[in-house]
Amino acid sequence: MNAFPLSALVVGGAVAATLAAVMLLYLLRPPARHFFVSSNLIWQKVLEATRRVSDRWRWWLSVLIASVACVCIVLAVVRPGTEGAAGSGKAIIVVDNAPTMATRTGSGAQRFELAKDRAVDLINDFSSATQVMVVDTQRRLVTPAFESRNKAIETVLSLELGQSFQPIVPSAIASIPAEGRYVVTDGVLLGLPPSDFVTVSVFEAAPNLGITAFDFQNVPGDPAQREAFVEVFNAGSEPVTTEVVISGLGEQRVTRKISIEADSFAGHTFDLSDFPGGPIRAALTSARDGYADDDIAYGYLSSRRIVRVTLVTRSDSDYLAKSLSAQPRVRLNTVSPRRYMDQVVTSPNQTDIFVFDRFVPSEPPSAPALLIGARSVDWLPARAGTASFPEIASADTRHSVLRDISLRDLSIEQGNYLQSPNDASTTVLLRTSDEKVLALAHDGAMRWVLLGFDVASSNFGLLAGFPLFLGNSINWLADEPEILREQPGMVTVPFDDARVYAMDGSEVPVVTVDGRSFFDATRPGLYTALGSDRPLRITVNLLERRISNVNQTAVVDETEADATDVADQLPVGLSALLLMLAAALLFIEWLTYHRRITV
Repeated sequence: MNAFPLSALVVGGAVAATLAAVMLLYLLRPPARHFFVSSNLIWQKVLEATRRVSDRWRWWLSVLIASVACVCIVLAVVRPGTEGAAGSGKAIIVVDNAPTMATRTGSGAQRFELAKDRAVDLINDFSSATQVMVVDTQRRLVTPAFESRNKAIETVLSLELGQSFQPIVPSAIASIPAEGRYVVTDGVLLGLPPSDFVTVSVFEAAPNLGITAFDFQNVPGDPAQREAFVEVFNAGSEPVTTEVVISGLGEQRVTRKISIEADSFAGHTFDLSDFPGGPIRAALTSARDGYADDDIAYGYLSSRRIVRVTLVTRSDSDYLAKSLSAQPRVRLNTVSPRRYMDQVVTSPNQTDIFVFDRFVPSEPPSAPALLIGARSVDWLPARAGTASFPEIASADTRHSVLRDISLRDLSIEQGNYLQSPNDASTTVLLRTSDEKVLALAHDGAMRWVLLGFDVASSNFGLLAGFPLFLGNSINWLADEPEILREQPGMVTVPFDDARVYAMDGSEVPVVTVDGRSFFDATRPGLYTALGSDRPLRITVNLLERRISNVNQTAVVDETEADATDVADQLPVGLSALLLMLAAALLFIEWLTYHRRITV
């Protein structure tokens, strides 16, 4: 049976042909029957006495009953459309190709493979004249259009899974006239389709484990100890025991077996103190898992735990030295400017961070630096005047150096204003009421923090935020650049002309538009983006319960892919009523004929 109603002209022709056939059958005269009787005179007198013109109504009643019964049968079979647009023969099929459609079913096939099979079966049930538009939720089909059944089947079979975890159906589909609208989905990420769509569900519950959180943290009071936090989600209906494996670049490996209840999650910490740093991978090993992409997560562990700080100062006061030594990560070495020039320059690998107190070398140092009250040199921003009791108007507390620090009570007796930066890699930390700059942070190939005043000419060292400022500065200068966390798909790098490398060292194609670079991360992994002045680590992971919960479907009941389920078509119930009416009329015709009411 075709999925779409026939046109009004075809239906009208079918009804007219049926009525004509009935009338023709009634007009046919059966052959005369010959009987031998003794005389025709008696029968002629009987016929003349009983023939009436009004008996013709019996014939017309019989024709009417037969005609109505046949028309009911025709309408029940062709099931014409009830809307004015009926007969245009168009259908729209939305195929969900979101990443979670890769979930394996009990047969071993992906939900996406089942979806394509169901869509093909649906198209095959359509009339050969039906025009079909295939739409996908990942916009792989940029300009979908109506096409023949064979072309539509080819389009469905050519579809591939996408990468976006926010599947959408183009809004323009709602305004396109069509007799049938179908969506083939598992209902996990796409959700419940609109009411004018017939939902064809390919959902089948599947066991699945996924990593939904992966992060690193230092142990308070022990800078040499670091931990990894891993959260695992069990989307299945039964408790599962799995093994979590955390590995680094070398042979470092931590494994642990964990048990997780059905439809719940469990968080665990792992000691990574023996890991030297660098790329870290967390993986799950499970015999039964429906969706594999969420079984792996990547991170980057800073290689520096103990920071070697060299304080270069002319001052005999040990106040700054004591403040630095009190930092839990710091191993301090104090030298004079002369010794710095003579010894430290010849051994650049002995220091992780330099702290220059009212001194700055003429050449850039070999390590990141914190410069306090420094004079002007060529590799630093120039001075822009002398500051005397400046009024602090704003502090960039969003920057890592000033995070969680209050400078409301900061008082500066004397210092130097700094030239306002003209590059995107330098951030203004402190600004006065007249828009002059007192502190800068440079996030380039070699980081530095510059204060236009020193501790002795201000009350900065007496504030409660000063130790926190030193700790923030050391962490920001010594640690790896901030890691960008993304999901698979198109990733944006916040600088232009970037070169992006995958974990295996291969270069990833990059597109630059309006000062930003974009690359396509197809699967979870760790990437390194190199800009003109700094590197950037990028972790690409799923890490979301909404994604790992492949059994959270919005489709409650599975809908069979029946091509006769069209909203604009006469429903099956009405067709049955028409057939029942036809049967009743045929019974009435039989009854009236045998009672000599009709002829």
